[in-house]
Amino acid sequence: MRELVHRHCAAAQVAIILIARALLFALTLQNIIMANLDHASSDMSARVSGQ
Repeated sequence: MRELVHRHCAAAQVAIILIARALLFALTLQNIIMANLDHASSDMSARVSGQ
């Protein structure tokens, strides 16, 4: 019985770590996308004002 509980805790820890990594990855990806969008929009406005 004790071993079953221990296994369950270990599985829960792994799940928490995976979820945390996934969230961190999603946030990083979002930041990269936002930075690229900002860069693209500033390029567009520069081109428009240049013409």
